[in-house]
Amino acid sequence: MQQETVTLIVAGLGIGGTLAGIVVGHFLTRSWQREQWLLDCRKQEFKEVASAISHFSIEHLSYVTSQGTVLAQSKQAYVDSMKAVSCVLTDRIFIASDLDSARIPSRFLAIMEKFIDAGEKFDDPADQMSDLMKEVVELAKKDSK
Repeated sequence: MQQETVTLIVAGLGIGGTLAGIVVGHFLTRSWQREQWLLDCRKQEFKEVASAISHFSIEHLSYVTSQGTVLAQSKQAYVDSMKAVSCVLTDRIFIASDLDSARIPSRFLAIMEKFIDAGEKFDDPADQMSDLMKEVVELAKKDSK
């Protein structure tokens, strides 16, 4: 084989290897970016669930403590926060299976019923709501590792 032929073959392999490396790198980066995007979406949805449940707990406390007075805005805020949690628990896309497997929506509804029945003596449902919040946070942390 002549020297020029060997040089052309080596140069062709070098160029081909470089192009192949670029293509492989592109697909690896794209795959990683998609995975990161999914993790970010899941994190955002868990944050929205935790925020809605926390907001509901605060509104419930406010509503129960204002029962002696007639505050229509307190009752409306309480109802709105219940609706918000119900919506947030049912319209999650990326974490729906996690919420369902942990039975978060049904447990939240059961705790809500206990809150309604408890009136001003809401220590037990409040503790259950706190435990539910901790579980939501743990579910969110599980995916971020």
